[in-house]
Amino acid sequence: MTVFWNFGGYLFGMRAHIKTANIEAPQEFNLLPSRRYVFGKLLIVVCAAALIAWAVAEIFQFPLHVPGAMAIAGALLFTSVVLHWRRRRKHKVMDELVLRTYDALGAKRIDRKLVRCESWSRSIVPRPSRILFHHNPVTWDGKPLGENRANLVIGLGLKPILQKLFPGMKIAITPGPQPFTLVAELSNVESVGDVPPEDDTGTRATLVASELFKEPAEIQTEVDEEGTEFIKVKHNQGIEFALAARRTRIERIFNTRVPGQWRAHWDTINDEIVFKQRKDLPTMVKIDVGGITPIMTHAQYTDFQILIGVAENDVPVFWRPYIQSHALVVGPTGSGKTVLLHNIAIACSHAGLRVWVIDGKRIEFLGFRWWPNIEFIAAKVPHQIKLIADAKQLMDQRYDLIEDGKASLDDFEPIIIIIDEVASMVKRIESWWMDQGWKGKPPVKEWLSELGRLARTAKIHMIIGLQRPDVQYLEGEMRSNFGARYSVGRLDPQGAIMMWENAAVGTTVPRSKKGRGFATTLDGDVVETQFIYAPNPYIPAPGYDPEFVDSVRPVEERWGVKHIEDIEEIQIDIDGKDVRASLDDFLEARIVEGPHPNWARITENPKTGDIPADEEMAAAADIYEEIVIDEVIDEDSSPDSDEEFEGFSSQILSLTPDHLEAGDLIEVDPFTSLWGVVEDVTTDEVGAQIDYRAMTTGEPEMLDTDRSEKIRTRKPIDAI
Repeated sequence: MTVFWNFGGYLFGMRAHIKTANIEAPQEFNLLPSRRYVFGKLLIVVCAAALIAWAVAEIFQFPLHVPGAMAIAGALLFTSVVLHWRRRRKHKVMDELVLRTYDALGAKRIDRKLVRCESWSRSIVPRPSRILFHHNPVTWDGKPLGENRANLVIGLGLKPILQKLFPGMKIAITPGPQPFTLVAELSNVESVGDVPPEDDTGTRATLVASELFKEPAEIQTEVDEEGTEFIKVKHNQGIEFALAARRTRIERIFNTRVPGQWRAHWDTINDEIVFKQRKDLPTMVKIDVGGITPIMTHAQYTDFQILIGVAENDVPVFWRPYIQSHALVVGPTGSGKTVLLHNIAIACSHAGLRVWVIDGKRIEFLGFRWWPNIEFIAAKVPHQIKLIADAKQLMDQRYDLIEDGKASLDDFEPIIIIIDEVASMVKRIESWWMDQGWKGKPPVKEWLSELGRLARTAKIHMIIGLQRPDVQYLEGEMRSNFGARYSVGRLDPQGAIMMWENAAVGTTVPRSKKGRGFATTLDGDVVETQFIYAPNPYIPAPGYDPEFVDSVRPVEERWGVKHIEDIEEIQIDIDGKDVRASLDDFLEARIVEGPHPNWARITENPKTGDIPADEEMAAAADIYEEIVIDEVIDEDSSPDSDEEFEGFSSQILSLTPDHLEAGDLIEVDPFTSLWGVVEDVTTDEVGAQIDYRAMTTGEPEMLDTDRSEKIRTRKPIDAI
């Protein structure tokens, strides 16, 4: 009997000889107390008892069904072996978990009480499905972590360990039912390839939030109706975050340390902040005129708004003329500024509004000559002067009617005046004025200024386009009249200050993103925006799409095309002498119904269906290219040889952080030639933190450096 007993213990008691799938027996196993198993010895006892019972049955002639007894004994033996193997397997897994995680749990000694499996899979080869971990609430140096931060830090450390031990399983770690405990939920999948990629962004975001806000702070990770993850923080540091600079700093640090783009929404009344992940802006948003209805009443006019673009998280950006009197659009050649003006013209024409266009570059609105509700297109200098004068005269007339009690604002039709390249227009008018030999300066600037101040009350709204921000339209009273401001493409630091009062806003828009820029919302906020793409109905224009043009062409025409008659500059007086026409002659030119007889019908006439012949089209295309080339050279007579540093000095200075200012261009990484525009500099006794926007991506970044470190810097040109 002793021999069988020892043999059974040798056969069934050796842990090292039992191999378990996916779990190797590490040498550290000897750090845990050995487990004692008596299954083998008990099995020998049961077998011996069975033999004795069989012998007794034979001696006393008891009836015995041998095959049935053997089957029952075999089933019991097999079941016992399987259950014993599963138990050893579970112990093996749990010991492996203890040895692999005790360090991450902050335990000072190895103890099986650190880990407890609350449920196992029902498969033959058991795997844990719910594991409870107990962790240390303090760091190795004795500093308390706090429960929230401890759970986050240790949870981040546990996850890669569990992923290595249990490949092919999806793992989720949440706070446990007791303080300083974590629960790991393991869900099985069909194969390792079916496991979705793990995204720890939310966990890391929560961890960073716990670092930024002192205990006690309630931090929750939630998902909104659109599936966007956000972090909600309830804190008790309201006094510290009352200053806008400190709130901006928190947002900067958060965006620097957490992958992705996050926007902070502050509730300073209730001491709450929500960090919401921003979605990438679309690369193109086409105009959709389906929701635009004709404006027939004053109430419809007050509610009328035009979709200008889409901001982060698919938030629409509108221009509402009744609220934002006039709009200012700024953008260099090729940025998409004129496309934005086309979008406004098409939307207003669909609403049945009267649209007057003053084309400062003469060729940007050629395709709108036959467009319904585009009443005027003034490309010649005398026509442009008259149209601005007529707008001012109409404004004065409407004011007189209101003052005399003969009309109210409800009685007037809204008028939208689009002036593209106003700076170029003013230069051409001044040059033409000098050619006429007239004294003084043309009154066009004064007329525009007066329209900017007073036209809103007369239901007249201006949209002015500029290649570069102009101090004349962006300072003082004139600036406040342009409630809607849009910058398309990249601005130089001086333009950014004039446009947005911030040298970093708009200066880092990626050059490859056409139609990308910044815009003011109806609430007055400045947001990065992808502006609406509208087609150019001019047939020879690059990228002309006839189907797209037809889809946005208005069906109803309330205001027919008109033109201003041409006035000969040299006229004959009653004595038969040649005399120059006066300003009044040009201002009193007749308004004629229909298109100008000399207009080249480069666009299809929707009334007749006529399309120009091929030779006429080719000639028009050549003229179009000549005008475009001439205008671009005229508008950019001194191009910078290095577009990347346009607006900044070619002189490179070595400055310490104490001497940096907002708007400076600094070399962030000399090895990759990465540059960024400084937004804010914060220094302490030894170090400095520089908040900047990367020139290549336009994203906010942060640089930590020594206070004595010298940084290669380019100053804005006007700061030299």
